[in-house]
Amino acid sequence: MIFDVGLYGNLILDNTYCVEKYTHGESNICLEKNISPGAIANVAMALSRISPNMSVVIDSLVGEDISGRYVKKWFQNLRKIGIVNFGINIGNIKKPTSEAVIISDLQNKSRSSIVNWGACQEINKLNDYSSKWCHILYVDKLPNLDLNSLKHLSENSIISVDLCSSNHDDKTREKILSMLPYVDYVFASSEEGRCLVGKEKDYDTALAIAKRARGWAIVHSPNGSFISDGVHKHTKGYKVKNKIQKPVNVLGAGDNFAAAFITKKIEDKNTVEESVRFAHEEATKYILNNSKG
Repeated sequence: MIFDVGLYGNLILDNTYCVEKYTHGESNICLEKNISPGAIANVAMALSRISPNMSVVIDSLVGEDISGRYVKKWFQNLRKIGIVNFGINIGNIKKPTSEAVIISDLQNKSRSSIVNWGACQEINKLNDYSSKWCHILYVDKLPNLDLNSLKHLSENSIISVDLCSSNHDDKTREKILSMLPYVDYVFASSEEGRCLVGKEKDYDTALAIAKRARGWAIVHSPNGSFISDGVHKHTKGYKVKNKIQKPVNVLGAGDNFAAAFITKKIEDKNTVEESVRFAHEEATKYILNNSKG
């Protein structure tokens, strides 16, 4: 079977605590708690929501522990009730499943996490499922990823990657940059992108990343995005018209942004600008629906 999208990399069990406004050093009141798989799971669910007929294959690792069994059962239950159109290859290893404690600050529209990285960081090979599009989460947290494996996938598939850290050491930075010649779309938040290439403005960040990539860089923030194919005159900005004013839970917004962009490009062959606009709209819709009340 040829899949529309292959999702690779980080599969994390998120333990999320929502607080009205986080105060350091205080005993903050939890308004809501949720336990659910994140990272790849966020993108997979977004793809299914936006385009129910899209076929998706998931490739990751979890541990031989309670958390790993929880993650696998979560995906299996989704398949049983027909919510998703997934192929699943989630392997087990003796390292513990990656888990995160996430504080979602509703007033400041921000989230902070403490992550115990485990099984998914051991991924080194990207299996070839003949997917039209391969999306890798998150390349700055896959220290053992084999560059030749990525190169092989890039020969017949569109490749996109996402980041999740704004504090890269030199070794990680160089590894990410070495991947970019095989990458068609690089998604990065303002903070992540600036850290990667050492620029102070999103325009310069998008241009610098795209110059290293095979295709485009999309540097996004709540205010909008800058996109670039590595050419100065083609580097453009998109500004969000209606910013969210009320307190919201922004966890998963970046994953939904990437999923929406990928869906739009696959289904409609739209320009990058149109796909970015759609991605912002869908990410906003997700945040508002996820923050009712």
